[in-house]
Amino acid sequence: MKKILKKILSFFNLKVSKSFDNRRDKKYFSKFGVNPIEIDYNYKENKLRFIELDIDIDLNREVFFVENYHVVKKMINIYDAKFYKDNGDIYINVNGLRINLQTSEEFFIINEVFVNGIYNLNTDDEYILFDIGMNVGITSLYFVSKKNVTKIFAFEPFELTYNQAIKNIKINKFEKIINTYNYGLGGETKAMTVDYVPDFRGSMGKDGVPDYLRQKISFSMKQEINIVAIDKVFLDILKLNPSSKFVFKVDCEGSEYEIIKKLDDCDLLKYIYAFFIEWHFKGPNEINEILVKNKYQVFSFDDYNNETGMIYASRKI
Repeated sequence: MKKILKKILSFFNLKVSKSFDNRRDKKYFSKFGVNPIEIDYNYKENKLRFIELDIDIDLNREVFFVENYHVVKKMINIYDAKFYKDNGDIYINVNGLRINLQTSEEFFIINEVFVNGIYNLNTDDEYILFDIGMNVGITSLYFVSKKNVTKIFAFEPFELTYNQAIKNIKINKFEKIINTYNYGLGGETKAMTVDYVPDFRGSMGKDGVPDYLRQKISFSMKQEINIVAIDKVFLDILKLNPSSKFVFKVDCEGSEYEIIKKLDDCDLLKYIYAFFIEWHFKGPNEINEILVKNKYQVFSFDDYNNETGMIYASRKI
């Protein structure tokens, strides 16, 4: 009887509270922290309406929102964040910042930055931020809201990812503070063609799709990227800002090792005030040793993880 009723209601395109079809039943939604009483499901259009959020999610292309609903609830509870749609796109408004959400990657970064506070630097000093691995601009936007950040120079080699970052920066009207560059930074200047997966854009680097993701994906595309030697870029900016303190956020899927080595080889580390570095695949020791040698105090986390971990470093006074 229930199945017959569902088919009848579906034929007339009616929404039914607390009702689910066989493909997405109560168990499916609840495992992501979704309470069935919070939603209506439109069977014919395959849409899920979050009643209290007043937002409709198209389950054919926006199921990532449901899968990250635990982050949605955290952001609402901690920041009173608002979620809304504009021209068919999903956005979050947090601390006055508007961010376009297109994949699970954005939720992962938002959780890292706003919930876990991995870039929560507290200092009285003014500084310039180098955002190496800008991704879609979430970290740059987080830092630009801090009153002692005077400028940001942000670098992202993948065009599709870069374009979403530009969109986020423009809707927040921070183009004058966040200077963006559609290339990556590395040990040497070169052009490359690599595999790229839009749904995992935050995990793409100069080596393309990392091995741990290859078994999970069914689609990739080729993208041409440019990498520019870090010493050239930093020296040009340093000349224009000779008395400034620089903070480097480095999250570039493996290029961090050659970046730190190049800065060391060119005797440029002495101009950098602090580092946030996410290391990948090779552990933190190589980077830690270089930084300690250059008079940094270094704190590293997840040293024995096989994939990634964090390094925090500040120069000794």
